[in-house]
Amino acid sequence: AYSLFHTALELNPNYDIARIELASLLTLARKGKEALKELKLLKHPENFEPRIYIIKANALILQKRYQDAIEVLSKVKDGNKNKSVQILLSICFKKTDDYKNMKDAVEKWRKIEPKDPKSYIFMANYAAEHGNKVWAARELKEMVSINPSDTKLKLFQGQALERLGFIEDAMKVYDSLPSEKDMMKAKADFWFRHKNLKKAEKILREIINKYPKDIESVLKLGEILANTGRIREAYTVLDKSLKCELKKKDWEKLIIAKARLKISQGRLKEAQMLCEDVLKKDQAMMDAHLLLGKILLIKGKLNNAEVHLNQVAVTQPNNIEAQILLARCQWLNKKESIAEETLKNALKKDPKNHRLRKELARYYLKKEEYDQAINLLDKGIELNKEDILLLKIRGEIKTFLKRYNEAENDFNKIIRLQPEFPLGYMEMGRLFLAKKNTNEALNWFKKAYNCLLYTSPSPRDLSTSRMPSSA
Repeated sequence: AYSLFHTALELNPNYDIARIELASLLTLARKGKEALKELKLLKHPENFEPRIYIIKANALILQKRYQDAIEVLSKVKDGNKNKSVQILLSICFKKTDDYKNMKDAVEKWRKIEPKDPKSYIFMANYAAEHGNKVWAARELKEMVSINPSDTKLKLFQGQALERLGFIEDAMKVYDSLPSEKDMMKAKADFWFRHKNLKKAEKILREIINKYPKDIESVLKLGEILANTGRIREAYTVLDKSLKCELKKKDWEKLIIAKARLKISQGRLKEAQMLCEDVLKKDQAMMDAHLLLGKILLIKGKLNNAEVHLNQVAVTQPNNIEAQILLARCQWLNKKESIAEETLKNALKKDPKNHRLRKELARYYLKKEEYDQAINLLDKGIELNKEDILLLKIRGEIKTFLKRYNEAENDFNKIIRLQPEFPLGYMEMGRLFLAKKNTNEALNWFKKAYNCLLYTSPSPRDLSTSRMPSSA
């Protein structure tokens, strides 16, 4: 569309209809400065009121020139009755912390179109940003009450309540969703997230009975059955779906799911054969390459494993698991410098990923390059000062290097960030054991034990397992 409007203007620079459309497209592409330039070139801007004001205000908002946008919008004739004007004014007043005028603009917006859910979502977001979750929940409830037949809005309400932490309210909303396929799948996902596998399983079985070719639900049910130790039932569910007439992609997903089950049972040869069957029909199936690479890595066939893992890592540069497994394979293949480069390149693309940072730290520790490992962890903690896992690893290395005061600082930070969980206290206990102060160590271990008595496990990755390293 942009190209065609541009061509029209090359043929006739005075063709205002093409220029106003071009300016509108530029705002959609978030190019405010360029949109304003096009608007200045209009020969008869008065022919495009009030649209020209709305496009101009949009362009100014993109440049964070909120007061200028407000001035432009004030020129719109009968702006109080124009929904687009009131939406843009709401945004401008929000950005300039003018709550009174923002509220006034939202009320006008709702008067023009009472059923527009966006005005309620706008206010719910504002309330949540200002820490008023109750107000946010109230806006969402009102949005649904005004649009009672819109099931998608009801689902949105449930998702938003879940994010706000109103889990019991979210449960009620999810339970009230209708028996449509998408709504049932959303319900099953909700109960799966909240560890009520029995409810999730029941809903998934209902979906599969109605829609036997819904592979997403079949795979989720298979996962629940496998996680609860019912491997034979999981195979039965997958095999039943494999008897249906399926699209190639769906067939591949089911075969890969079966291969994963085989691996969980240690039946590597059968899992390998399944992956190879998929790749015979579709060499571009990266999940098969990844799983086959894992199997070959477990079996010690490093050269073949590297070939498959490399294909995934190159094709899917954001696949963290593939990057890590490839680096491990390269390391075992005596290609230490290449393994290091693999992780460094992946970390450049995703510097906040602590799995990659932790893996690269392991390599430095294996080479006994402790300062390198600490510098790497320092940068990760700078990016996320609340990354407890990186604080834990850095503290462990400093304990090993007998830099006890620095290690103590790291473990104290963990305790400050997560006082109700045992990790920080456990690490402090280990630190004092390293210092041969068993009495103090015992005090810290008692604190860790008390945490275990009175709290449930942390939702975060707070694994207390030791890092495999020369330390």
